[in-house]
Amino acid sequence: MKNELKDRLTRITANARKIREKLSGLLTEHSGKVHFRPTCSGITMIGLLPDRPQRGKGGYSADKLLRDFDVEFRENCVETSQGRPTPEKRLQSFLVADAYRHSRALAALARPDGADDCDLVFVTDEIAVIADSGKLVCDLLALRRGKDGDVPVLLELKSTREMTRLVHQLKSYAACMETNALLFELLFTELLGEDVCFSGPPEKWLVWPGMNRGADWRERELADSGIGVIQYWENDSSFDFHIGARP
Repeated sequence: MKNELKDRLTRITANARKIREKLSGLLTEHSGKVHFRPTCSGITMIGLLPDRPQRGKGGYSADKLLRDFDVEFRENCVETSQGRPTPEKRLQSFLVADAYRHSRALAALARPDGADDCDLVFVTDEIAVIADSGKLVCDLLALRRGKDGDVPVLLELKSTREMTRLVHQLKSYAACMETNALLFELLFTELLGEDVCFSGPPEKWLVWPGMNRGADWRERELADSGIGVIQYWENDSSFDFHIGARP
């Protein structure tokens, strides 16, 4: 299992390098409209348009995307049918698009009072790994860069408040990342284009529908599991957030 995971993450990291080296220009030119996700079998192109959130296609090479981006983006991210536009998909596209428009900073999740003393930057999303419990996926991978070092951040986005299952997902993915920290450091380094060295275990955050504009009533219970809570409310094509205490 360990060798399988290492091989998987090594191939994902190789495709992450190709995204940074060859597709950075496209990400800048179409900032907030498209995202390229590295996988173990190629590159997935994801559209971030509000009316077509998370529509795209996988299996690309970087050269194919460079050569035929306009046609491929139009066919697979713009003119394609939406399918089921869940709040979760809209939220994910909103956060990723917002990050690209702010040089990868997750500005939408910044505290209005500037309470955090370090920056939260978007790295990538939905990197699937293999663990003893099976295939694991986390919605968003981010990095908190501060005076005390780099801390990986896991954000699980859900449109329902299914706490038991979500806590298990976050804990399982965090354990996998902590056990394989070096491999994830290499992946983060390739995507961000700068050295990343984790200074601690992953932060874990649940992002789910808000119940009130103050602290979530499950916040203290989740804090006992080392998980922070972010509530969201959809507002037309945008979102509002209430960010709980750091885990």
